[in-house]
Amino acid sequence: RRMRRAPAARGAKKPPPPPPPPPPPPQTLPQHQVVKTRPRC
Repeated sequence: RRMRRAPAARGAKKPPPPPPPPPPPPQTLPQHQVVKTRPRC
């Protein structure tokens, strides 16, 4: 168990990289507008 915790501790010290922002959906497609009305988060 300690061997597994060693690499985990290193990752804990480093803050997780922020997720890349999703690309803006093209407004040319009406379907994307429907998705906008429903927040994914």
